[in-house]
Amino acid sequence: VEHSGEPVFLIEGNPENIKITTPLDLVLARDLIEKGWKV
Repeated sequence: VEHSGEPVFLIEGNPENIKITTPLDLVLARDLIEKGWKV
């Protein structure tokens, strides 16, 4: 987007709002849930 000349905006968010895009992300999310992390 930036390369095409369009503005890029950053918005502060909750660091616990993770996205799962790789198999490793899924493993890490399962680990967090098993440790009591709220979904």
